[in-house]
Amino acid sequence: MDGINNCDKIINEVRNHINSATSGTIDYTELLTYPGLKQISTVNEQVILAVAVNFAKARLIDNIILHPNGTEINHICKGGC
Repeated sequence: MDGINNCDKIINEVRNHINSATSGTIDYTELLTYPGLKQISTVNEQVILAVAVNFAKARLIDNIILHPNGTEINHICKGGC
């Protein structure tokens, strides 16, 4: 996210990248709190970026959990690590 914390800007950037780099049609792109899955306008806590893209014969769905600073969280710990 490179310092951007406005959800609309982040989602637009993701959508622009998908549209310019693939032949797929975006079904949805969402940025939600994680694990609460609540809609937000500014990233100031852990979030999940959820994306679904339709291609000719497949619908690809992917999610990535991000720290508020934009780095990917590679594992989830409950009760501390």
